[in-house]
Amino acid sequence: MNIPPRRVALPLAAILGFAAIFMGLWLPPPPEPPARFRVELEVPPVEAALWFVDRYPEYFTSGEDGFESWLEGLPKRDREFVLAMGQTLAWAWVERELAGFDERDPEGLAREATSVVRAKTLNQLEIKIEHFGAEEDEIGYLAYVGDPRFGDGVFARLVRGGTNCEGQNHLLALLLDTALEPALAWAPQLDVNMASIRSGHELVLVTGPTLDQPIFADAWSNFPAFTVDPSRPRAAPLLGELGDPPPAVVPGVPGRAPHPASFYAQSTVTSIVLVPERRAPTLPVSLEVRAPALDEASLARIEDPWRLYLFARVLHLYDDPRAASLYQLVLERYCDPPPTRRNFVCAASKALVGRAAQSVGVAQRAPSE
Repeated sequence: MNIPPRRVALPLAAILGFAAIFMGLWLPPPPEPPARFRVELEVPPVEAALWFVDRYPEYFTSGEDGFESWLEGLPKRDREFVLAMGQTLAWAWVERELAGFDERDPEGLAREATSVVRAKTLNQLEIKIEHFGAEEDEIGYLAYVGDPRFGDGVFARLVRGGTNCEGQNHLLALLLDTALEPALAWAPQLDVNMASIRSGHELVLVTGPTLDQPIFADAWSNFPAFTVDPSRPRAAPLLGELGDPPPAVVPGVPGRAPHPASFYAQSTVTSIVLVPERRAPTLPVSLEVRAPALDEASLARIEDPWRLYLFARVLHLYDDPRAASLYQLVLERYCDPPPTRRNFVCAASKALVGRAAQSVGVAQRAPSE
């Protein structure tokens, strides 16, 4: 019997469809995507960071607005390496800073972490970073926690050195969250997240079963950690107890007065996860990671002010005594006389050169590890 092809196709499609459904019930689920790894560093983090700046300067200079498009333009293998190296170096910086902390309670740790963040980064209370994107090179300095790449850009943001409340307080959150891990502090099971209040401001929220109410911390505003509910026990002062205005955590650094307590009580929480995580396994890389030479002759050959500035930033983050002289070199070479247009590296170098010298003094006075 001859059956038209169309009549054969329809029953066969039905049979295959039922078979696919049946097999789908019994087939194992697809494997999980491979875990992201940290890079196994064979040189000190400061040297690896200098190498990273030298090899991938666009990682830093693409800014908040161009970061994703720059990443997507890389080959897949390079993109995965860049993300892994950036997060590896971010965690290495966090761990180094925490080694110098003395406090163990959330309030004290927030004070120490705020001091680090405000000493080593800038916000728009110090230099008008929102102006530079339009007037200089269209780099975006304003971070946004809703950006899918927000967590991926943390080391670029740290080294660039200028950001808004979302970027600066996220650095505070990284330090606090790591410091409050059970092995490092008396209070286990505390969670540290970003919190948004109705004004649009982003700060840090510490919660957990050992706290009767949340603790808020705000490095960007530069005042101490606080609580807002007078009816419950508290592990930090009430906002109203801080005074009007509250005392600065870092004297001489600009801050901003707090919002009403009701704003904080009605905050919404955002969790930011860095991948790879701090305890992710490490893998070696086939690249030779070697810091660029920073002797006088090598520095004289650098024509890009951004590259010289980024080298200064890395040294500053690691309290290297060469940082202040590199900031000064940026100022002498590219900022005297002042450029006709607003220039971020000039404004940032001017604001940070004194802090770099101070951070070296503080590091030298700290007890040896």
